[in-house]
Formats: sequence, C-alpha cells, structure tokens
Amino acid sequence: MIGRGVSYCAVCDAPFFRDRVVAVVGGGDSALSSALHLTSFARKVYVIHRRNVFKAFPIYVEKVLNNPKIEPILNTVVTEIIGSSKVEAIKIKNVNTGEERIINVDGIFIEIESQPPVELLKKIGLELDENGYIAVKPDMSTNLPGVFAAGDVAGGPHKVRFEQIVVAVAEGAIAANSAYHYILKVKKI
Repeated sequence: MIGRGVSYCAVCDAPFFRDRVVAVVGGGDSALSSALHLTSFARKVYVIHRRNVFKAFPIYVEKVLNNPKIEPILNTVVTEIIGSSKVEAIKIKNVNTGEERIINVDGIFIEIESQPPVELLKKIGLELDENGYIAVKPDMSTNLPGVFAAGDVAGGPHKVRFEQIVVAVAEGAIAANSAYHYILKVKKI
C-alpha cells in the first residue's frame, strides 16, 4: 500500500496526513525525528519499537517522550497492515507477552534500519567494519582498487555515523571526485 498510507519518508508525505492518526515503526534517529516532524501535521503519532528503549540521540528521545501528540509503544512489532484500498489499521504484537491488538491509523511510516548485504560484500572481497559496513578511507576508497563507497553503506574508522542525506550526498561527491582521479591515474590521461 505504498502511496496509499504506507510511507518511507515522513518529510515527503507528512502533509498528506494533516489531522490524521499515524504510526512510525522504529526506534532510532530516523524514526524519532520522523515522529517529531509528523506532529506538525498529524493529530496523533504512535511510535512502535521492538525494544524497551529507544536507541536514538538522547535529545530525540526526550522530545518524543515529552510530546503530548506522541504515544510510544515499546516491546512491540507490527504484524499486519490492514486495509483494502488504503491503510485503515495495523495489528501489533507485544514481543514479551504475545498480546495482539489492532490500532486504527491512516498511515504508517516505516523507519527501521536496514542491514547491509554482508555476505555479498565479503564475497566480492570488500573489507568491512565490525558492523558490516564497507570500510572506507577519507577519500571514500575501499581496499579494492577502483571501488568507492559513500553514504549509509560506508563505515570504518574514517566514517562518522550520521545518516543524513546531506552527508551521503557530500560523501558521494568525494567518492566521485576520488574515482575520477583514480581513472586519470590508471589511464595516465
């Protein structure tokens, strides 16, 4: 139901949910910042997180917990999105008790972190950091000559974990420039 109540971008789609009830799934920086953004539009925002504490920056956690429009639902996962032509409700399940219930919502924002494809990356020989991200040097180069990585997939000791589009774009520009200079050197142009 993407475009009919399911969204992966609160900044993009929040205005469609003015005075409506929405849920955000996740417990990290993206989820909590999205929930806070959504309060400018939605009447109520549920934040559903599978753990008992949020793992976001403390300032986001504090703001979410103190916002009267936000209701955190911890130790819980979404098991079903309900609706025929658009999102009408979600079924949630408490991971500790197994209790299930249905919450009526007009939209659901999926803001859970994705996992890098570690096995594929290892298979092609890329060096990974302890979290499975591609280890990059300051110029965004990897251990494989001519291979560069940028954005959320990049990691290692030279990478600052700050998943924002502006950071990914900046790293992409650095990687492109480094790749250009690498090609010039290899081709001896």
